[in-house]
Parts: sequence; C-alpha cells; structure tokens
Amino acid sequence: MSSEDIRDGVEERRRAFADAFDLEADPLAKYDSQFRDLNSDPLEMYAADVLAPRGLSESRQNDYWRVFRQFKEQMQQQGRHYACANTQQIKTFAESQRAKRGHDVGTIKSHLRILNGLYQYWQREPVFPHGEEFNPVEAAREKIPFREWKQEEPDKDHPHVPLEDLREGLRTIKHLRDRCCVGAQIKLGMRVGEVCNCQLQDVSIQHPDIEENYPELGTHPRVRDLENAIFIPSEEKRDGNKSKRARVLPLDDEMRQLLVQWLLIRPDNGEPWVFLSDQRHDQLWPKTINEAWKDAFHPEYEETEHHEGVTSHFGRHWFSSYWRINQDLNRELVKYMRGDAIGDAAVDYGEAIDSYLHTYYDDIESIYRENIFKLGIGPY
Repeated sequence: MSSEDIRDGVEERRRAFADAFDLEADPLAKYDSQFRDLNSDPLEMYAADVLAPRGLSESRQNDYWRVFRQFKEQMQQQGRHYACANTQQIKTFAESQRAKRGHDVGTIKSHLRILNGLYQYWQREPVFPHGEEFNPVEAAREKIPFREWKQEEPDKDHPHVPLEDLREGLRTIKHLRDRCCVGAQIKLGMRVGEVCNCQLQDVSIQHPDIEENYPELGTHPRVRDLENAIFIPSEEKRDGNKSKRARVLPLDDEMRQLLVQWLLIRPDNGEPWVFLSDQRHDQLWPKTINEAWKDAFHPEYEETEHHEGVTSHFGRHWFSSYWRINQDLNRELVKYMRGDAIGDAAVDYGEAIDSYLHTYYDDIESIYRENIFKLGIGPY
C-alpha cells in the first residue's frame, strides 16, 4: 500500500469520526471566502500588535516576512486563504520547505514556530473566528516526521565566532534581561533550560539593594556561604535541567554586573525565578532567549550549508571550547563546569578510573576568576 493510500485511509476515518460526533474535520475551511472578500490583511493586525512592540532588528523582521510570504504562496497554490489552513496544508508547507527550498529540520521548526505564533494570535483575538480548540500548526507539528528528516541530514559543525564578535553581539542586546541570559550562557556554559529554571535562591550576590529586595537570594545551601556564585541543579533536582551533575560556578565582575542590573528592575512579584517573562511576569520561556541570540548574531551567523546557526545552545559550545582548547584546562575540571557526569566516556582499564576522580568548586574557583574571558561590560 502506497503512502498516499495510507493517508487517504486516515483522512477517510477522520471524516467518519467528525460525522459521527457532528464535528468538522476541516473547521477553518468555511471561513475561506469571507477572508478573501475582506479588504484587510489579517497579517497587518498581527504585525502591529505583536511584531512591532518587540522592536525586532530589520534582519529579524525580514525573517518573519519571508516565512509569511512563502506560506501565503504555498496556500495560494493549494487554493486556500492562508488564515484558514488545515493540518495537511501545514504539513505540505513543511515538506515544501524541505524538498524545494532545502531547509533543514531546525530551520523548518523555526518557520513553524513563526506560523504558530501567528495562529495563536488569531485564536486569542475575539475578532477572528479561530477557536481555541484547533490550531492547524500545532496539530501538524505532531505529525511531521522530523526525526526521520534529521537522520538524513549531514552533521554540521558550529561556526568559529571570535571573542570580539561575541562582545559586539552582546552589546546590541538592549533588554537587560536578555543580555543577562545570553551572558550567562556564554560565561557559565548554561543550557537555555537551566537559565529559565534558575531561581533566586541559587544566586549569591553581595549587593545592599539587591539583598534588601530579595531576602531569598543565595539561600540555597550550596551557595549560602559563598560570595558571588551560582548553583545549577542537576536534572534529578529540578525539572527541565539536563545536566547529570549539579555544579557551583563563580560569578565574575561582569556576570555579577549583568545580574545586578537585571535584578534592580526585575518585577518583584513573589515568583522564585530569576528571569521573568515580559507580559505575565512568570517563568521565562527558552524561546525568548533563543530569539535574543538570533537578533544579536543573525544574519552574520545564521545557519549555512556547512555550519549550524548561532542560537541559544552555542554559548555552551563556546564556553566548553574556551576552557578545554584555549585554556587547556584539565578535562575533569571542564566536565565539572559543564555539569557532566563522572565517568562519561570512561575507558575500562580493569577499573574505570573516572569514577575515582572527584572535582569540586574549590578546584575551579580561582582558575575561573583568573582566566575567564571578558565581554567588555566592565565592573559594576
């Protein structure tokens, strides 16, 4: 049986279920002619309400409009207004991005996130007929074989980014929170999830105004007796973290300054998270940090045929390469700073010696403070 036959069979069963429960298998189709008859473009409202307030760089705005233009062209070919897509049409768009435009999985996912934001906006706005029950982009993402596509892609290396370019990129980030998040990933090698999961109790900073406003700051037992340090829990201790081993890292003058600047303006609403979202002031999402990276380092360091794009995971690569290659730091000490498990990639020589090696904060503190690179921020 061909893939088309299988798909036709699934669609037939989908229509049967919809008929049985008096539901619609393609709920937005009925609004197609009404959207076509309107003189207004629903994209203009999204651009004014959502994109404009973000203050995106010109290159990032062009990224959004390129995706919208390609999506509109694809939907026109399928004979449907782009505001009324169904699940299969979104899947077809993703397949076209891969087959005709040669985009990899990461780029296609990024484009779908842009479309998802657009459809979520239409779902939220009462003037549009998009109900909360159905979002074609979210429905399609579950059904696209990203894993199979990924396996077919050649491995790409991360680009070489000179320290001066990191400095320049960081200087372009005007939002103090975003600058602090990106700085933490570069200077501390934190994963994006670890940054979002960072709590006030994890951060020890000696500063009179900060300590007065945040009595919970630095109260975690791992940093309670340390000056200017941060605790990063393991995956076992905090949901969403991926490191196998918890670690404590020093905060140098630059990282301390970034945190102080942000904490002085951070909304004090009782949330435990260091970094809060703009609107709801709840826990920050990784997507926001990733967008900050792209705004700062694209298009110069966006994905190419040979290199990965510089996004939120790049800081961890740069941090690791700096200590292991540039500073020739002992591998076990680098593993400690990364939060890698003891015994990773151990060689069995009768006894796995890695399991007998132990590293601690005291082993790396002075080395870190004396050799950490500077991002040109200056002491607070």
